[in-house]
Amino acid sequence: MEKFGTDLLSALLHMEKAGVRHRDIKPANLGITPRQKGAPRLLLFDFSLTAASVESIGAGTPDYLDPFLKTLKPPRWDQSAERYAAALTLYEMATGTLPRWGDGKSDPGLDPEVKLELEPERFDPALRETLTEFFEKALHRDRACRFDNAEEMLAHWTQALKADGEADVGEEVSPEQL
Repeated sequence: MEKFGTDLLSALLHMEKAGVRHRDIKPANLGITPRQKGAPRLLLFDFSLTAASVESIGAGTPDYLDPFLKTLKPPRWDQSAERYAAALTLYEMATGTLPRWGDGKSDPGLDPEVKLELEPERFDPALRETLTEFFEKALHRDRACRFDNAEEMLAHWTQALKADGEADVGEEVSPEQL
């Protein structure tokens, strides 16, 4: 999880810097490729929604869409929604499931009382506290409380995984290597 999570966030950082919008980050759009040198790499594919307008807040896979886009005035897709989808994907990589809001039926975008339900017991005990903090920030209902950009998100991910002093997140990835 550590290495591939770092690969995903490195790809997100590269896309953000290049102004590329994926609009459908999810596990089904990830692949693993061998390399001539070094460990396998995670690849992000299916860029079929890159041309979707920012007004199309429903473009993408429903389970990975930011439920708070509709609360914006006017409702518009933005990079925070891309990072939200990446965080959901990382959470699923770490736990095998998606987090849920409240009972899983209520729309958190319409009901401010609905709380994010993480399952920290699914995390490695040595990383439980730091991963919980990472996901609470990355998936916060208030986008102003989330990571400001992919670079900050990647830095926090790396720190969260080094919390036990032994977690290995793999080698640094430059955009040219992706």
